[in-house]
Amino acid sequence: NVGYMPNKEGDYYSRLQGAERAVKQTNSEIRLAERRYSELSRQLEGEDPVLSSAGYQSANAKKIKEYQTELEVLLKQYTDRHPNVTVLQSAIDDLKAHYTNEVSPSDTFDSDAIQEFNPVYQELKVELSRTSVEIEILKIQLEEMEDDVKHLRASVDIIPEVEAKLAKLDRGYQVTKKKYFALVERRESAKLAESASQDSKDITFRVIESPMMPLKPSGPNRALLLIQVLLVALGAGLGWGLLRYLLQPTFINNTQLISVTGFPVLGSVNLYMSPKYRKRQHLLLWYFFSATFSLLLVFGVVFVLRDSGTALVSSVIMGNKA
Repeated sequence: NVGYMPNKEGDYYSRLQGAERAVKQTNSEIRLAERRYSELSRQLEGEDPVLSSAGYQSANAKKIKEYQTELEVLLKQYTDRHPNVTVLQSAIDDLKAHYTNEVSPSDTFDSDAIQEFNPVYQELKVELSRTSVEIEILKIQLEEMEDDVKHLRASVDIIPEVEAKLAKLDRGYQVTKKKYFALVERRESAKLAESASQDSKDITFRVIESPMMPLKPSGPNRALLLIQVLLVALGAGLGWGLLRYLLQPTFINNTQLISVTGFPVLGSVNLYMSPKYRKRQHLLLWYFFSATFSLLLVFGVVFVLRDSGTALVSSVIMGNKA
């Protein structure tokens, strides 16, 4: 199944589509070449092969010399059967034939009778020959491409089946390969573990310094931390009171009111607190002092017990034993 297996061009359908695209492209190139051939033929019919002018010999000899130089370059690269070599040799032969047939030696010295080949005609004829060779080459290529397409279409029942079998084999191979590498990895790990266990029998461990548990924490400084927490708590309370005062400002005395408004104050009325309001104010003041005292009490207890619980219990046990 070597001829039916996928290659660098892809699977069966990719190759078929590529071959069909190549056929279409070659047909387009042939049509373009045929149009160019028709246009060159039309232009060639409107040109005269010979022009009457002076200096025919020098111009014709120069043209033949140029073609011969180009022919020598092509012969160094290709054989004499190459299409370009054949076309160029034909052009040289045509130039020599026209020179022999249309110009006599007696006319060579008569400037009025000297005739010169039309260079446009010669160029068109050479290009026409090249186009004809190109058309033949493209037709040969088209036949080969059409044969490839026919072969692929005839193998429509064989190639997909071969590709499916190949995919199945490749899938099984990948699974087997994966399992194989997993087993190899496990074998190498087992060898490494066995080698390590054998080497460990010859190793003697000796404790140089036994591990120790520190009796005091490495940080932070608990006393300083607790003092900072207390100061932050007091600052937060004062900041909250200042914020409420800024959001809801009040005037405490007449001087402050005069300085803010700029108007004179004629009099003021003292605040009269009823017994119920006075009792409420005393209760709020008592709450404030109780909360402050509780805060300081908690701070003191935490400050005294700032050491770890293990150290505190150890000290208590040692004191009872003493």
